[in-house]
Amino acid sequence: MEFSTSDWIAMAAIAATVIVGVVSWFVSAALTRKSIEKRVLGYRMDSTPLMTTSLQTAGLKIEFDGEELPEPMLLTVEIFNLGNVALENPPISIATSKDATYIIPVQIEDIEPGYEDLWEIERTDADECEIRLAHINPGQVVKATILMDEVPAEMPHFRCPLPNVVVKEVNPVDMTKVSVGLANVSVSIMLNALGVRR
Repeated sequence: MEFSTSDWIAMAAIAATVIVGVVSWFVSAALTRKSIEKRVLGYRMDSTPLMTTSLQTAGLKIEFDGEELPEPMLLTVEIFNLGNVALENPPISIATSKDATYIIPVQIEDIEPGYEDLWEIERTDADECEIRLAHINPGQVVKATILMDEVPAEMPHFRCPLPNVVVKEVNPVDMTKVSVGLANVSVSIMLNALGVRR
């Protein structure tokens, strides 16, 4: 069976249509995937007094790194990557509201293996410190502890001016939702790594 010129042209047109369709599908899928990237950083802060009034009255004094803490407070900061992409070098700072409350970073707790040199906390001013994360993957949680020398007039401020990132405070009542969300993100990452699409 011989094909005429018009048959060859028709087959070439069909092949071209299929190729264009496949390429369009790949481009569309890539653009859709990029457009649904979620870049969300959640945080929660909690402060606890480290000394009772009776101990203060009795004359007990607490110092840390040579600084006296008249009314020592422990500030715990938890940071959650609630999105579906890793955040690179988010510029996170914790600062008191210029009310003479000093802030002293202590440590990042329970650092995951391999992250010892990638996550750190450093004091940049008497009332401010930075939490430096080379990156934080979806579902990861960072917990930092900070000392304050007295009860602040208001909770310190959490800042992360990273473009295209939503920063939101997570209230204690929302922690269950966050846990479920982090579990879902972890499952999605694992399924994607295995090549499974939901």
